[in-house]
Amino acid sequence: ASISEPAKKKRKKRVSVLEQIPRLEYERDAWKYAGSDERQPLRVGSQYQVRRLPRVGTYEVGEGKEHIQDQIWNVPSSVPTLTQSKWHDWANETNFADQFHTKIIQSRKEMPLLASKIDKPMEFCLWYYYHKYKPSRRYGILKKFMREKKEVEKNSDECALCDDGG
Repeated sequence: ASISEPAKKKRKKRVSVLEQIPRLEYERDAWKYAGSDERQPLRVGSQYQVRRLPRVGTYEVGEGKEHIQDQIWNVPSSVPTLTQSKWHDWANETNFADQFHTKIIQSRKEMPLLASKIDKPMEFCLWYYYHKYKPSRRYGILKKFMREKKEVEKNSDECALCDDGG
């Protein structure tokens, strides 16, 4: 009986270091390529860096045949025209500061209730409270009123919302 010889293992072809360099460079710099196997590089690197910026407010075209200009968006249409907010008009109405002060005391600083009483969005009420009302002298009056109200209601057995005894 013959003993069978063990099957020969196939050896992997040994790749020299010089053959590995292009593949290693591609793997290291893979982020530069557009994702295809054709290795179409994106324009990244020192040769694509900006050498001169146009003056502010101008749309100068660069000069020279090596100049590359990529238009990312249409400049004139991308510049938004700024308009004044309705909030500015609301905040500067003649009697609005008095109305806000009266209603915020009545609503006890509950912004949703205040917004419904003055018929304005709650976001506007919050903005007005923090930017216009709080820095004013009326805020001190509100703070004093709220402190006094808290002292009176400290040991009360009545509901603050419906005045029901309990």
